[in-house]
Amino acid sequence: MHRACPLCGEDNADTPALFASIPWHIRRCSGCSMVYLENAPTYEALSGDDAAWQQSWRQEKQRRAQREPVLAAAQRVTHGLRDAIRPRDKLTALIRRYIPRGRLLDVGCGVGHRAQRFPAEVIPFGIEIEQAAAKRADELFARRGGRCVFAPALAGLHAFEEESFDGMVMYAYLEHEVEPAAVLGKARGRLRSGAALIIKVPNHGCVNRMVRGLRWCGYRLPDHVNYFTPATLTRMLRDAGLEVARFGAFDHFPTSDNMWLVARRP
Repeated sequence: MHRACPLCGEDNADTPALFASIPWHIRRCSGCSMVYLENAPTYEALSGDDAAWQQSWRQEKQRRAQREPVLAAAQRVTHGLRDAIRPRDKLTALIRRYIPRGRLLDVGCGVGHRAQRFPAEVIPFGIEIEQAAAKRADELFARRGGRCVFAPALAGLHAFEEESFDGMVMYAYLEHEVEPAAVLGKARGRLRSGAALIIKVPNHGCVNRMVRGLRWCGYRLPDHVNYFTPATLTRMLRDAGLEVARFGAFDHFPTSDNMWLVARRP
């Protein structure tokens, strides 16, 4: 499918792709500098059994390990050291601080495993595009009084009432969404006043991406369709009527491949 810029709506079909050697047209918007995949696959292609997000993630990880075995081994060591020095899980810490209780919606929840780390006072709900994963998540969430909707995010948000959530999580999800601005706008309506939205996405503005080019780990084609920088992520959130509650230097550190942001509904 052809996409215009998901941030400002500019059609960049005549703008040169960032990489000429691949069949995927990654464009940098001439109007707002948002980087995105123009010829993105449909929801059906991304959610099918042969192209499911969870499966493609594992396949891509295996391909990268085979292509760069020394780097893969070094990353296993450094990640192990990092986890030993800083064992605290950032998502759990942010949820305990910003969404300690109430109804929490996990958009792109997968099989629902993240709910096992939610505080006991949190009732988990989810939206998941993969049918098998959504079924497993629904069974898990039901034990705590919640449920999971099997649907693309925008359609799934319609299944819930306005202002029905005390918080929301979009963990490694927004980079997959072909309609991110529309989803964020609809998500705002499902949050209660003052409720938090926790986001984790790859950081296209990081040093590693600039050094490694197409070999950067954040380029996962074709299911990563949005490539945010701190500037484009904050603009999209504000355009959706959300305000930034936390986005400090260590949430989008230049040497980190990922960034974290906490937004609120005013």
